[in-house]
Amino acid sequence: MGAVAIDMQRRTILKQAGAAMTVGALAGCLSDGGSPGGAPENTEDESTPTETSTEETTDETTTEETTSEETTAESNPSLQNRSVEIVNAGCADGKPEEASVEFNESESTVLVTGTIRTSDPCYVPKLGNVNYDRESGTLNVTIRAKKKEGEGVSTCQQCLGAIEYESEFAFSSGVPSSVSVSHESQGETKEVTSAGHGSGEATEGA
Repeated sequence: MGAVAIDMQRRTILKQAGAAMTVGALAGCLSDGGSPGGAPENTEDESTPTETSTEETTDETTTEETTSEETTAESNPSLQNRSVEIVNAGCADGKPEEASVEFNESESTVLVTGTIRTSDPCYVPKLGNVNYDRESGTLNVTIRAKKKEGEGVSTCQQCLGAIEYESEFAFSSGVPSSVSVSHESQGETKEVTSAGHGSGEATEGA
């Protein structure tokens, strides 16, 4: 075989060997990397699950215990009206100074009647201090004797006087629990009587 033929044969063998190496290299790349460009063939979409915690909110309704305490002031009646008028005026002739209290629950009134002793008969009864404590249900009344004014006063009888009066107190609903009566005459004030509701009519004299 000549030198030229040997040289050509050697070149053919080298070309075949180079082609075989190129194919092997490509096969290895495809096996390791998947698709061309280095992108992974199977991309797993791993989603991190969001843990949702459902908190049950208990709607606790706090019920405040309201104690309906009706105060004594609200349960007792209120004083609506008051009045006093003269019944008679004259010489005392031994008449005592006195007063009486009458409770009329059906009409929600308290009637006070009495006699005030004065220096002479020329006096008239007037309402003095009237204090009503609604909380305790206590009525304190002062009836005072006032000297008459005008014609005829100078001709008044010269004797000790006895002024009889009647005084009424009207309430909203019901009557007070107790009543005390004082007289104011000749510069002096003194309690004449007191009465509690349920005791009926109370009469006391000085």
